[in-house]
Amino acid sequence: MSTDEPLSGNPSSRTGQNDARTTRPMPVAGEAGADGSIASLSNGRYQLVERIGAGSIGQVWRAQDTTLQREVAIKTINLATSADPSTEARFRREAIATAGLNHPSIVQIYDSGVDGHSAYIVMEFLHGPNLQSIVTERGPIDWRAAVPLLAQVAAGLGSAHRLGVVHRDVKPANVVLSSEELTSTPKLVDFGIARLADQQATALTSTFGCLMMTVLTGQPPFPGESPVAVARAQVYDTPPLLRSRVPDAPVSLENLVAALMDKSPEARPSATETVAALNAIHGDPDAPGLIEPPRPAGPGTDMATVAMSAAALGAA
Repeated sequence: MSTDEPLSGNPSSRTGQNDARTTRPMPVAGEAGADGSIASLSNGRYQLVERIGAGSIGQVWRAQDTTLQREVAIKTINLATSADPSTEARFRREAIATAGLNHPSIVQIYDSGVDGHSAYIVMEFLHGPNLQSIVTERGPIDWRAAVPLLAQVAAGLGSAHRLGVVHRDVKPANVVLSSEELTSTPKLVDFGIARLADQQATALTSTFGCLMMTVLTGQPPFPGESPVAVARAQVYDTPPLLRSRVPDAPVSLENLVAALMDKSPEARPSATETVAALNAIHGDPDAPGLIEPPRPAGPGTDMATVAMSAAALGAA
């Protein structure tokens, strides 16, 4: 579960604001208490045990819910060190929007709140690795195993779209398996939420095609030296064909990946169409695909994808 801003040290009030919150130290990895926990939230209900992830705007912890006696994951951000006064509102918006989603391939949200200067989201703890770590450590996932897994991810995205929510940070690191088994349920995590202006606009962003290419080949389709360079390449450069990297992949799968990276958002398959296409490939890889390959076209103008890609890659 990726995050966006580092948390460490003791908080202080934000400049120019009268902050009435109780000041308490932010948890620091490795500083465990007498009970083996690092720190607690919500009047001791949640005991932080181990930091399992960190990014530019927060941290993710393995924790214990002492009330319900279960293991949970908790994402925290330090409001005191954020220069953006809207951070708390955006964090709360993420929690509310994600909590409203009910799908096997979307992480469950249990609770959220603010404790001192720590805003937090409590969610189900996933015992498996994320897809990026699998690709990094083991190499690309064989298409035969990846196809049913990716169909579940697309179904989760489609479920969110039907409620008017789009995941703004679709990437392999934000798909986590529920267990160590590759056949376990993949879960979308870390929604950087944006509401869809038109709930009928259900086409997947090209970042899902990029995710598929990365998982299937072990490499992103558009390498670059910076997030902006990669985002620009997604709009202006022609992506490689899947079978140029994975020769034994079905033509139908190559066509689907290419269609998902079409420069025109209107030409991309919807989540529902993508799920159907992936299920058809899983059932009969040699059958004609449900998705036609995209027509050659010039640079696209999908500025939403540019913005999402730059933000997502910047947080990676």
